[in-house]
Parts: sequence; structure tokens; C-alpha cells
Amino acid sequence: MDDMTIESPQLHAIVKHCQNKTYTWQAACSRGDTNMTCQLPDMDGAETYVDIEPVSVGVVLDGLTLTLETVDTCSRVMVWKLPWTF
Repeated sequence: MDDMTIESPQLHAIVKHCQNKTYTWQAACSRGDTNMTCQLPDMDGAETYVDIEPVSVGVVLDGLTLTLETVDTCSRVMVWKLPWTF
């Protein structure tokens, strides 16, 4: 029988923004007039999955920089580290 290692995705960072209030976990964010930019900690080269609520919010993850393209809508972004590669 093969040895198998079963690993789970790990939550890496959370950004929640609503009504001019921003709550973060593992992210340092600064807000502009129309967008918000957040710096995330190193992901050790892991593949990532970005969970966005609502999906209509424009989000870009470029390296360790997460940009929310609108701050007019309540939103929650969760960045997950995946234990497998694509």
C-alpha cells in the first residue's frame, strides 16, 4: 500500500470591509478613494485560492499584494494556501 499524506487547505488571510470599517487577519491594508490594497505574509510558494463574497467585488492577487477594486460594497475576502499544485 502506498503511503499517503492527506493535507488540508490552510486559511492564510482575511479582509472584511463594510460601512467604512475594515477588519483584517494576517493582512496590512490601506484604503484609497476607490480601492483597498493589502499586503499579505509570505505564502512559501504555495498555490492559493481566493474566496470572495460577494463574487461581484473585483479582487486581484498579485504576489503578496491583494487589491479590492471597490470599497463601496460590503465584502469579505479569504485567502487560502493549498497543499497541492496544479
